Amino acid sequence: MLSNHLFLLLCLVCALALPVKAETVKVAVYLEPPFAEIKGDTFVGDNVELAKLFADGIGADVRFLQCPFARCMSMVKSGQADMIFGIKRTAAREKDYAFLSQAYRIQHYPLHFYTLKSRQLDINNYRDLQDLTIGVLRGGLYYDQFDQDKSLNKIAVTSRTQLIDMLLKGRIDTFLEREESVIPLISDLDQQANITPAKYNYDQLVEVHVALSKRSFIYQYKDLLSSNLNNYLANGDIEKIISHHVAGNHNATILAR
Repeated sequence: MLSNHLFLLLCLVCALALPVKAETVKVAVYLEPPFAEIKGDTFVGDNVELAKLFADGIGADVRFLQCPFARCMSMVKSGQADMIFGIKRTAAREKDYAFLSQAYRIQHYPLHFYTLKSRQLDINNYRDLQDLTIGVLRGGLYYDQFDQDKSLNKIAVTSRTQLIDMLLKGRIDTFLEREESVIPLISDLDQQANITPAKYNYDQLVEVHVALSKRSFIYQYKDLLSSNLNNYLANGDIEKIISHHVAGNHNATILAR
């Protein structure tokens, strides 16, 4: 009898010594080539690989949930999803989301205002936006002057393909996006020739963050994830994942400090 008790006690000690595996991390993914896209049935892109890296760092599996940007943010806020990558950190967002200790990337992809060449519409400076109908992504942030300007006529949609479609149909005059995210969505060569960036653009560095849900199990891992992030940056792990995009674009800069 005693030997049985000792055996059970030994099993219990061994079980407690094993690392506890975290739950599956649900990552909200909005499609934004080259950071996140679907090829075949597979999510690809550096944000996808980064999500796998962070999940592995806490011993968790990862599950990707595709959603429009505004829906992704809502899902993370409510706890339906655990985390999201590629987010601009603001004081307003800090009320609803938990951010890791620092940005994982400094992004330098200029934002362009796209127009139809056939319309010969000139946007040479910010003032030229005043009388235009401008397409934007619902829930997205661009830059402070534009985001906070209530005088501009902005039409919010759920996807970049909608922005392109509305521009081609004349329902908006222009939309604001990065070239890297727009060109892969335009397959028709005639459309590529007709959709053109205006002279005026916004060209500043933007810090890119990971946001966690405050209503998810992931919140208890915030400090560990932040510590892992610091190590990933110091060890070059993040740079290895996204360097193939940097190599093809001198405007992308890795944040590593």
